[in-house]
Amino acid sequence: MMLRKAPTWLGIFLLTGCVTGAPQPTVYEQLGGADGVEAIVADFVYLMATDDKLAQMFEFTDFETLQQHLEDQFCELTGGGCTYAGRDMVEAHKGLNMTHREFNLGVEHLQQAMIDNDTPVAAQNRLLAILAPTRPDVVKK
Repeated sequence: MMLRKAPTWLGIFLLTGCVTGAPQPTVYEQLGGADGVEAIVADFVYLMATDDKLAQMFEFTDFETLQQHLEDQFCELTGGGCTYAGRDMVEAHKGLNMTHREFNLGVEHLQQAMIDNDTPVAAQNRLLAILAPTRPDVVKK
């Protein structure tokens, strides 16, 4: 009797090992890799720059540079193997006097950009969780 159960247990053990041993995709991969991050960031920057409530913050912004920095930062933070060489968040947002409301609008725009690019909800949540600790460095009012 014991011998008949052994193949079943062996099969379950091997199957479980294969499932749990499989590498999980990085957030970067879940966002769609380089193309996905580029599309999300492009839409995110557009939504923020065209929002009347945020437009004053972008008055003197070089949007090409901003987009490249965000792509590099998102790539690095999500396991894409890039290196972000821009300023830290405190320095990058210095003088903007961003409020909690404005920060929240930015988060909403990032969420909308991810939705517009068919980003899986789990990946959206993982990216937002990675970025959440930057809030104290960005919000000044």
